[in-house]
Amino acid sequence: MPRGEVLYYDIEMQRRESGAVPPLLSYTTSIEERRVIRQKVLPSAAIRAPSSPGNVPNYETMSWKCERLEVEEQSMRDRAAFDSLRDAYPPPTLFDLGNIPGAKVTFILDRSTMKPDRISISPGKTAGASAGRKKLSRIAAQIALKEENLGALIDDLAAWWLPDRPLREGESWERRHREEKKTFGTVETVLKGTLKQVQSSGGRQIALLEFEGDVTLSPPEAPAESAATTRPGAKRDFKLEGTICQGNAEFDLTHGRLVNLTIRRELAFVADVESEESEKMQLKSGSSFLMKVRVTEDAPPQPIIIGGPKPPRLEEDIEGQPQTAPRTRPTTQSKAPKKVKSP
Repeated sequence: MPRGEVLYYDIEMQRRESGAVPPLLSYTTSIEERRVIRQKVLPSAAIRAPSSPGNVPNYETMSWKCERLEVEEQSMRDRAAFDSLRDAYPPPTLFDLGNIPGAKVTFILDRSTMKPDRISISPGKTAGASAGRKKLSRIAAQIALKEENLGALIDDLAAWWLPDRPLREGESWERRHREEKKTFGTVETVLKGTLKQVQSSGGRQIALLEFEGDVTLSPPEAPAESAATTRPGAKRDFKLEGTICQGNAEFDLTHGRLVNLTIRRELAFVADVESEESEKMQLKSGSSFLMKVRVTEDAPPQPIIIGGPKPPRLEEDIEGQPQTAPRTRPTTQSKAPKKVKSP
């Protein structure tokens, strides 16, 4: 992409985690996020990047700025929401996400692998008092302003699925990914993609890509330490109960950039646990991830906010119960004169 070019990434993500010990208990938590990112290609001197073999530059220096963040988290009992345009500051459970709006991120992108390097983060300024903030939940921590989270996001935008060689229509490619899942073992995904079609649109050549993954599980060799499995004679049987890994993309071949992207990943684990001192029981764990991306040259439209940002609506406000009792101004009333009995 040419230096100085500006693009806008409108990114929507949905994450869900669940678990159960049937029929005793079960839980589900979810978080939905929309993030608008302004991307600009900087001069290569902005971050010193190495040259590729043959002294042919194959790197680009990118600058990201988060223009807007919308988040809604649903835990087992409570719901919390934050919109950086409508809310003056985040609610306590999402307070540590308040530094994402306005944050600036710079990184080097290797055009041959589409992998980021030397990620530098300048957090945005969080308004509101931090005294009442609470620790982010495990699922909310996955979108916090951290290098590992940003690296995963940049990977999903290209490196995770993009073919590593030129293709003709109808040709396919493969990519392999490995990920360690705590307790359950190593998940390996063999992602197979196909170039379905190349079509002309507005003077550009647009490649239509589809991909689908075959997911397998390699259980850990030694059991993890837990109360259920460290008893004498404990046995565990791990398996995948269900998986989904698929997506599609539109890629602008003329300008070398993404146009649209959809990725869906789901995993469902089952562990049958048995020991000499307890009956056989089953543990279930699942996760899902859905991402939709749209890339444009113009900024996405923003709503008109009347009266400016307001304090966040807490759960008790949403249910119709005000957080604090409304203040009423005392009224002054003239006292009637006491009647005096005549003698």
